[in-house]
Amino acid sequence: MSDIRLKRVMSDIKDFQKEETHGIFLTDPDVSDLSCVLVSFWGLEGTEFEGGTFDLKIEIPDKFPFKNPQMFFKTRVWHPNVCQLSGRICMDLLDRNWHSGIVLKECVEAARCLLSLPNPDSPLNAEAANLLEHNEALYWSNARAWTRVHAGAASLTSDLDENISVLMSFDMTAEEALDRGVEHEWDMVSIVKTYDL
Repeated sequence: MSDIRLKRVMSDIKDFQKEETHGIFLTDPDVSDLSCVLVSFWGLEGTEFEGGTFDLKIEIPDKFPFKNPQMFFKTRVWHPNVCQLSGRICMDLLDRNWHSGIVLKECVEAARCLLSLPNPDSPLNAEAANLLEHNEALYWSNARAWTRVHAGAASLTSDLDENISVLMSFDMTAEEALDRGVEHEWDMVSIVKTYDL
């Protein structure tokens, strides 16, 4: 690891530890492997993500800070700018707007804000982008339901809760019910027929 990279990563890690940022915290303060930093944050109040805890993995490249890090949600989220399979995050700050003066904490703050400000024009999850453009209310209901199930926001309710309960009565987990619902845009008749429930 180059001296520049090492100093910068250590400095960015100290930012998480010394500055009080409400709802953002270093998950794994072990600095033995600086190629990966684990961070968690709470969903912003007043959003569909309130009450959820979201885990992120930040992969630090060898040429950091001159080359941007890659960020991945470890917590599953319903979002057009997050890859459903890998959790990779697509946002301008980590791509064309990256410069060496951006610190890791800024990246995490941007990811937290991105949840409430989806960009359907550069999707990694085309299904979520399509739903956002064609049925925004259902998109946000999905976001709330995914936050409750995957990010532990037990007090968060969604218009889809009844449908999830019905599907769970057919021996599906909440996660399976969400996946089936999204796949069929919550057309319960289609879900029942497809899965022979």
